Amino acid sequence: MEQNSKSRLGNWLTHQQLDNAWLEHSCGISPTLSYKLINDFSYKPNTNVMRKVLREVKGVESNAKIKDFWDA
Repeated sequence: MEQNSKSRLGNWLTHQQLDNAWLEHSCGISPTLSYKLINDFSYKPNTNVMRKVLREVKGVESNAKIKDFWDA
């Protein structure tokens, strides 16, 4: 069985038809961090990054929560 190669955030971005450039620009993060957030299922960013990302995600989907993307 093949494991999904994207994180929950990466899958959400794909579903919303958004890409890493949107994430980098809207959150003010580096391409390296964007890559980790999208492709590394086990990566858990620090709280500040989570808040930045969630703030921008809520602009697209207002009922989004941190637990939708990362285990608390």
